[in-house]
Amino acid sequence: MSNLVKFQIVKSPFSVTIQDAGRFGFLEQGIPISGAMDLKSATIANQLVEKPDDNPVLEITLSGTEISISGKCQIAITGANLSPRLNNKPISTWQTISIKKPSIISFGKAVSGSRAYLAFNGTFNLKPWLGSFSAFGNLTPALVLKNGDSIEGLPSTSVSKKIYPEKYRSTFHNSQKIKVWKGPEFDNFSKKQIDHFLKTDFKIAPNSNRMGYNLTKGFKNYKQKNELISSGVLPGTIQVTNSGHLAILMRDAQTTGGYPRIAHVLGDDINKLAQMKAGDEIFFEIVSL
Repeated sequence: MSNLVKFQIVKSPFSVTIQDAGRFGFLEQGIPISGAMDLKSATIANQLVEKPDDNPVLEITLSGTEISISGKCQIAITGANLSPRLNNKPISTWQTISIKKPSIISFGKAVSGSRAYLAFNGTFNLKPWLGSFSAFGNLTPALVLKNGDSIEGLPSTSVSKKIYPEKYRSTFHNSQKIKVWKGPEFDNFSKKQIDHFLKTDFKIAPNSNRMGYNLTKGFKNYKQKNELISSGVLPGTIQVTNSGHLAILMRDAQTTGGYPRIAHVLGDDINKLAQMKAGDEIFFEIVSL
């Protein structure tokens, strides 16, 4: 069809993935939820092009990505400020953008945050896996886009331009307070360990990814109080490993784990974490249900 629009990855230092709201109903089979790391930003991007909240979007990580767009359509870019440009001219984010001719969208310096979301006023020609368009490693190769890869989509009717109010936009910082609930094994930890958990500015370690964020400054001389059988975990669960390191499980997290669950991150604060990167600082605050 002549009005199909092609999105091609010209270059990207990281894979550009397709993501939606996640894959539900398969945890008992060991299949993670996955989905957009910053689900709030992905949802707003879809709203700006009048698509359902869970419509698939492109998740772009950090700087250096270039995407060519072959035809007329409308897009919206939300999430991290990665200095986006349209045909080498700066463009504004958090609003509807009309693409009127073959164009190049490029992402430069990461000013704030680490993941941007590009929504399209149409439907990508993709096949879901287990009811979702969320990429999950090698199991969904068509949903992981590398240099030279492309996807096509059929645009819907043009929509009126929308601008998401600036006062409601997420802000991203290199140091964040993260709100948590007490985890199932919270009481297994000593007062000294709890004080360390609540009074330490942890840093996100370099070996962090969509499965989980590893933190520096773990518990010294840590010994697990009791042996645990494997129990359910979800995105946001904070585990303490046998060596005393803390790990926050993220969207591609495994479904069970045998480490103590000291706390669990509140849903909206997972979106905050999604926009942080290696070296950024976080500190925890316990809130009640």
